[in-house]
Amino acid sequence: MTGAASLGVRLALRFPTSSAVAAPYAFLFLPLAILNDNPELDFLVQTGALAVGSAFVVELAVALVLIAGRSSGRIVTDTGPSIPPWHGGRVAVVARIVTVVSVLANLSSLRLGGGTLSSQVAGAGPTAVLSLLSPFVSWAWVSVALIISAHSLGGLSRWAALRWMTLLVATQALAAYLSNLTARPTAFLVLLLTLLFLTRLVPWTWIAASVAVLAVIWPTVFAIRNEQRVANGVDVDDSVSAFDRVRFDELIVRAQQYGPGHDLGQPGLWDVLRYGLVPRFLDPDRPSVSSGFLVNVFMGGSSFSADHFLPVATAWFFWGGLATALIYAGYAVIVLGLRPWHRLVDRPFAIVTFAIVLGGPLGWFVTTPDAPINALQTLVSVTPVFLALRLWARRPSSIEPAAPPERSHDTRESLCV
Repeated sequence: MTGAASLGVRLALRFPTSSAVAAPYAFLFLPLAILNDNPELDFLVQTGALAVGSAFVVELAVALVLIAGRSSGRIVTDTGPSIPPWHGGRVAVVARIVTVVSVLANLSSLRLGGGTLSSQVAGAGPTAVLSLLSPFVSWAWVSVALIISAHSLGGLSRWAALRWMTLLVATQALAAYLSNLTARPTAFLVLLLTLLFLTRLVPWTWIAASVAVLAVIWPTVFAIRNEQRVANGVDVDDSVSAFDRVRFDELIVRAQQYGPGHDLGQPGLWDVLRYGLVPRFLDPDRPSVSSGFLVNVFMGGSSFSADHFLPVATAWFFWGGLATALIYAGYAVIVLGLRPWHRLVDRPFAIVTFAIVLGGPLGWFVTTPDAPINALQTLVSVTPVFLALRLWARRPSSIEPAAPPERSHDTRESLCV
């Protein structure tokens, strides 16, 4: 990895929330807005800076405290080699099982009509089985994190890790084809590429090449998606091109015309905790949540189609600027609690939680507050995985392994940033 890319990884791990929020603006939203001379560019910049800035202030304050502590000797930096207290092979077994469960959950959910465009158009609510499967659909995020951790701990070779990730990508591609929806697979690919970059599992040139390939094949994917929708009896707007579909800057700036602060019945803080932490079988009478549907109806659309302004502008639309700043400052506190700069890949619990937050609340295309609910549901569903790791994959503290697991130089370097 080049020096610039290595520096980028270190900064991203030191300022993880602000980096995650800034990334789509830097690489997608702002370039398209500038290229197409979006007249509401100021609003795009202001709302993005609101979220990035609030998270950065929290991260900078923590960084300054750490620097002051190290200078005074109150905080000791662990720079020497250490042996992770995990069985790499056992973490790899858990990673394989989680991957298989994720694949089966995604395919079973699609087979039962869950998460498809046809079910949305029909207004079909979630059945008991689909509600049970729903949290496990997001286990793809957990799978990627555990695969990366298993590789770092010596339980999987790089090529074995990439083969399991290929299975997950293939499942998402099949899901996109069968559901006629590309949002979830796209979000998964963004998370996958982000984790690959931050953990240095592959050279950054591979990631750049993957992004280029995705950009090239997107018009074909868009055409296939539209053909499948027509075949399933869903109307398609022929005036919208593949390029128009990625004009996310236009989605964001639409929020400006409505202003901040709209109570459409979207979940509040306690609803987020209720839906996120309490399984549906314990709360069967609660209605389904889709803030995107509420926004679409508010703007004069149908009740079976979702619309939103992407995460930051949607939070601004619902609750205003101050609440948005507090939300992203809160995300920064949560992520900093994971200490992502400290040997993240050697800590399965931390990297799994990190992946869930990146794929959920800090995702590029998610809806607030639905994304935090989904993240909490995923964390609850992954409890058995955490128990298996803690009770079976962790080495007893009294037993020291004979030698540390083998790992590549790039991976080892990334653990000590």
